[in-house]
Amino acid sequence: KEWLRKKRQNVTYGTYKHYKSYTNNHIIPGLGRWKIKDLDHDLVDSFIDEIKDKDDISQRTKIHIYTILSSALKDGKRAGIKQGITDDIKAPKKERRELEYWTRSEVQKFIKHLNSKNHRLPIMLALATGMRYGGFI
Repeated sequence: KEWLRKKRQNVTYGTYKHYKSYTNNHIIPGLGRWKIKDLDHDLVDSFIDEIKDKDDISQRTKIHIYTILSSALKDGKRAGIKQGITDDIKAPKKERRELEYWTRSEVQKFIKHLNSKNHRLPIMLALATGMRYGGFI
């Protein structure tokens, strides 16, 4: 909790809320019963393994939990946390999604039915350059 209070001074409000949510909903329930001086590599490794095995949270959430916990432990030297606890603990893997794209004939069909003059230019630009959806919105 002390780390979170200090972190609040150095991050945006949205980032702080993000950290607070993951800390209160996942990290403290999983590790909060242990005293800071008792935290060690095996304990944290076991916690991260439990997080990796959870089916009720997304892979992205698992990565955020790991990242926030690692940051807190690295910043915790003054609080008595042993250094290097997470050094060889592997982060949860990112999910790799297969990219979906249109075939040439699908693009041609789409263009054929594109009647809006306001949207034509940005859509043609996106199609011609391979820009992702979020890149031109």
